[in-house]
Amino acid sequence: MPYVIYDNDANDLDNTAGNISVTVYFNEECNHTLEWWSVDYVGNEGEHNSTYFMVDNTPPNISKEYGTPYYKNTTGAEYITSLTPIYINATDNRSAPCIVGSVHVNVSIYSFLTEQWTYHEWHNWSDDAIINKTIYLPEECKHWINITAWDDLNNTVWLNQTVYVDNTPPNISKEYGTPYYKNTTGAEYITSLTPIYINATDNRSAPCIVGSVHVNVSIYSFLTEQWTYHEWHNWSDDAIINKTIYLPEECKHWINITAWDDLNNTVWLNQTVYVDNTPPIATVDAISPYCQEINETNPLTITVTAIDYTEPCVSGVKNLNLPVSRLKRDIGFANISL
Repeated sequence: MPYVIYDNDANDLDNTAGNISVTVYFNEECNHTLEWWSVDYVGNEGEHNSTYFMVDNTPPNISKEYGTPYYKNTTGAEYITSLTPIYINATDNRSAPCIVGSVHVNVSIYSFLTEQWTYHEWHNWSDDAIINKTIYLPEECKHWINITAWDDLNNTVWLNQTVYVDNTPPNISKEYGTPYYKNTTGAEYITSLTPIYINATDNRSAPCIVGSVHVNVSIYSFLTEQWTYHEWHNWSDDAIINKTIYLPEECKHWINITAWDDLNNTVWLNQTVYVDNTPPIATVDAISPYCQEINETNPLTITVTAIDYTEPCVSGVKNLNLPVSRLKRDIGFANISL
């Protein structure tokens, strides 16, 4: 489209008669050819001049994507771990020669835990104008990620986001109520009436925790040769699960407790416990002869046996109660064998 600027018209920046100065802007992008010449007042036409150039007003495109593990809660907050890759991509969205052919990226990261900035910067001066990089965040808790991309014409774009890093699994604990017994070797014994308290919770405060906890309790009974499973979930910020279970079968059990959050930070607690619902058996050997003279030189011998069947499923005999009633208080000679 031709434009004509006349001496001292509205587009002439030089008010001196016979001189013309003009500034031209190009709003359209990509290829342009500018041709210009001048004509004096008597029609003499000067030499024609031309130049070829390209206009690039468009900044690079930038994107940021999280790998796994990754979790986004209902409020939109995003959580990752220090093992989660963060993919940074910067590129021009058009083809040469309409792009300036360069892209530069600065990633500035602020850690609220260390109160320090970390900087990454990359440059590409080729026509493909692409930068693909992967970064990781080593510190836990809140981070600002500020991504700036620009080309050599200083067309600039920004992408600023907040992300939370949670590397810490929940805490889990298991406690036995009563009755409960632990022998000298460390083996633990309960009954089917003994409550087993399962607790899982995160040991930190929001917003640095992902705000979820999941618990699986897998129990193997050696008596039935069967697995029993319990599973509970909590997606709230308090991230607490408190449950009570019981073991109905006797004998040896494996209790395998696994707790994890929505970033798959996982912790295990595996223990063996023995369930003993059966009382010991106590027997008294026959007294022979049943009627006999008892004195200091001929005491009455009574043999009592108490047995708890069968190791390792029994806790063992704790004590034997043996009350002795004498029909005649002046006769008290007896040997008792246990």
